[in-house]
Amino acid sequence: MIGSMIAGGGAAVLGIAAKVIGLQMAARHERDLALIGARDDKFKQIDKARQYNPPIAAAIRATIALVALMAVIVWPLVVPVFWPATPVTFSWVTVHASWFGFGGGKGLTWHTVHGLAITPVHTQLVAAVTGFYLGSR
Repeated sequence: MIGSMIAGGGAAVLGIAAKVIGLQMAARHERDLALIGARDDKFKQIDKARQYNPPIAAAIRATIALVALMAVIVWPLVVPVFWPATPVTFSWVTVHASWFGFGGGKGLTWHTVHGLAITPVHTQLVAAVTGFYLGSR
């Protein structure tokens, strides 16, 4: 008699434990479905934002590119033409020879000239700004 009561009580405890585990799994499943739905909504909003391209955006990119071109490239080249006494100072990277990796290395040399100075940096900047401007169309 006591043995059957212990067996019945054990079965009840195991049944309750199984029910609790099943409820936890169902709750996890519902939570996962909600997270998946929220993620899908988020991706839809991100995709919508990526496809949004107002007409003013191209004008803003063009304005930024032209202002950068004027400030960085054109103005330093125009100043020596109208005011030739103004010195133009620019840096140049020099590489010193080394012997089996000892000594040598890179150095920075500053040059000052009067008049118009077009360096490789100027040509690279013009190419980059032009690519930025034309790449946005």
